[in-house]
Amino acid sequence: MALEVFAAKDITFDAVTMATTHNVWMGEMAWLTDGRTPDTDSEAQAVQWVWIGLVAVSWPDTVRLETVRVYLGELHTYRLFGYVGGSFTEEGLRLGEELPLYGWEKTTPEGLSGWYDIPCASPLPIDNISFQVIGGATIYEMQFLGPGGTAIQPASKPSIP
Repeated sequence: MALEVFAAKDITFDAVTMATTHNVWMGEMAWLTDGRTPDTDSEAQAVQWVWIGLVAVSWPDTVRLETVRVYLGELHTYRLFGYVGGSFTEEGLRLGEELPLYGWEKTTPEGLSGWYDIPCASPLPIDNISFQVIGGATIYEMQFLGPGGTAIQPASKPSIP
């Protein structure tokens, strides 16, 4: 597929997003793509992890993911891994063989809240990612952006099985 196919496209609505049931969390995964953030909606809801959390995201076809954009209330350390192959159970556990294409761990600046862009451009397309939080997190919104970076509201909301 040509790179231009992904230009200026928010690929969130193509994702199947799940949180594992093995970590303590509060909220509903649909809130991560409902378009509501505290800067524009005082009643925006957030997903919260007490200590460690995971959002597993997969697409039916490969995509060129350039940025994971999150609206934070709080986030300390995160890890982001991009893969080709494999799949997830309904609980977000990894199945099958996958080829890891990238992975890193970073810490957000202390006291940061609001929109935060995590660059993750890879020369190769991926079909799933793992976004892990360590040390607790409060996240209002997540967007998965292809090259071009223009955010478009998702057409549908993910759900927790």
